[in-house]
Amino acid sequence: MTVQLNNIVNSIQGVRESLLLRAGCDELVSETNRLRTQRLAENLDEQALIRRIETLAGFKQKIAENANTKLAISVLWEEL
Repeated sequence: MTVQLNNIVNSIQGVRESLLLRAGCDELVSETNRLRTQRLAENLDEQALIRRIETLAGFKQKIAENANTKLAISVLWEEL
């Protein structure tokens, strides 16, 4: 997984945990980055958190597609 994908996955997980906090599911939220997660949950409503997850997931998909394209081109280049 590329660094960009890893960062996006971590961001999605953080926003997901903020959404869990907003929903009152504190017991499901990890202690890692708890303060940041809590601040995000306090500043954004559920719909804004969901939109953020969807946006990040779209970025993740585009980066993955781009990485796959680069890999395919690299393999083809080596075969020439």
